[in-house]
Amino acid sequence: MVSKTDKIAVLAVVLIAAVFVGEYLTYGYEVDRDASASWESDKVSYSVESSGSDEYRAVLFDNAGQVPVSKLYIYVDGTYDKYYRDACDLSDGAKPCYIEAGYYAEQVRESLKIRGFTDVTLIDGIELEEILRSTMSSSAGIGIMVLSYAIPGSVYSGQSDCLLVNWVNGGGGLYWLSSEIGRFYTDDDGLHKVSGDCTAYFFGTSVPVDCDDKDELGYITGNPVGGVFTEALCLKNSTTEFGIDITGLSGIQLGFGEGGYASISLVSVGSGMICVFAGGFDINQLDDVGQVIASKLTCDSVFISMQKDKVTRETVRGSFGLSTSDAYLFIYMGGTYTNFGACFHA
Repeated sequence: MVSKTDKIAVLAVVLIAAVFVGEYLTYGYEVDRDASASWESDKVSYSVESSGSDEYRAVLFDNAGQVPVSKLYIYVDGTYDKYYRDACDLSDGAKPCYIEAGYYAEQVRESLKIRGFTDVTLIDGIELEEILRSTMSSSAGIGIMVLSYAIPGSVYSGQSDCLLVNWVNGGGGLYWLSSEIGRFYTDDDGLHKVSGDCTAYFFGTSVPVDCDDKDELGYITGNPVGGVFTEALCLKNSTTEFGIDITGLSGIQLGFGEGGYASISLVSVGSGMICVFAGGFDINQLDDVGQVIASKLTCDSVFISMQKDKVTRETVRGSFGLSTSDAYLFIYMGGTYTNFGACFHA
């Protein structure tokens, strides 16, 4: 006869074994994923493979000759915490969203890495100036991401004729996140607020910014913008805080929007581009950043077609007809959030 104690011991062993099996299934099984594409004059063929079970989407679009960003520098502000409260006190409307900049920069890098975009470098203010100067005549294909409410006065100090704006006009890409673009800069004397309409320095004309001092829920919208791109890329951020209204400008808006403002705006500036990501630093914004940059979207991108399906321990193949010479194909896999991506160019 089996005693109660023995039964408990046997049950404990079974439970422990179940835990180990669960851990193996959760952590011990690594899924291999891959994608490839081949181009012909009138079509592009692709294959998607996974050793697990994944949903995938293949998104085809045209960049109309605009060079996308393929090398990204992320500016990490060493004075972020020092002046953050001052920036909040000096802001007339919404306060800059707070973030541990170094940590978020690493998360951006990882988000891009899983999508096949690996040329990412974190830089400080001195390196930012050096890069802008050294690439002034060859800025096409290079992106600068600003993870701060302020930028060094050596590259921008509240005027249009400055190093940063001239660099963008020459072909560079600027990504601005989670604060009013161009409102503050820093130098040896501290934090400085740019008076007047600072957007005109970047865009060449006044551009409305959604930064009224209202409740956070007042910025949330469920209205998708950007046509099929938003659905095709599974964009998620639905907050317009610090988003811009690009009415009258050349560019595109993606994600979700209200009253002309959008969670993502890509605007043509000279030969370059400025992309504004609205909202706070969170998982939805992070995922959108990864999708937009890794897919090689630009301010001139035009959606062509999309295919989606499921791949389960196999290779799935598909193809699109082509009628453009500057087509890009972005293939990604995942459920709620992306876990693999790859971009291909004709």
